[in-house]
Parts: sequence; structure tokens; C-alpha cells
Amino acid sequence: MTNKEIMENVLKKIHYVDADFLRVDDEGNLVYHIEDYEEYILAYETFIFSHKFAKEFWGEKQYKGFVGYANWEYHIQHLVLAKDRLKFLEKFL
Repeated sequence: MTNKEIMENVLKKIHYVDADFLRVDDEGNLVYHIEDYEEYILAYETFIFSHKFAKEFWGEKQYKGFVGYANWEYHIQHLVLAKDRLKFLEKFL
């Protein structure tokens, strides 16, 4: 999948429904367009490193085998270390 396709599928998985004014560019960044005003670009890293995103994407159940770690906490640590972060997310789609 391309970066754009990965981010579009990530947004679907977490039920992010701002489709009227949100699109994904070719690099996977989120582009907000509000009426006739400027477009605002949010780098995908800013979005995927937020705790709110991680909780929605991986869930808050305890990660198997790691006492005290929720799924999202475990996976966000590995996301930070991943060479290609969007390809890392693709594995969970």
C-alpha cells in the first residue's frame, strides 16, 4: 500500500469521520480544508504519536505478557523506533 492508502485505512479503522474537510496527501499527511480558507497540513507523525490515536488504534487492554502495559503503550514504543512508521501501522490494518 502507498502512504496515502495506509493513512486512509488507519482513519477508517479508528472511525475518524471528518471526511468533509479532511483528505490525505500522497505522503500520508492530513490536510484540513475549512470552507474557503487556507489548507492546514498536519504531519502524519504528529497524528500517530498522540496517545488519543494510539488508544483508539490499539486499544487499552493489557498487552499479553507485559504486566502494567496497555496495548497502545507497548505498540507506540515500537512505532517510535520503527524505520518506516506507516509500514509499521500497516501491519495492524
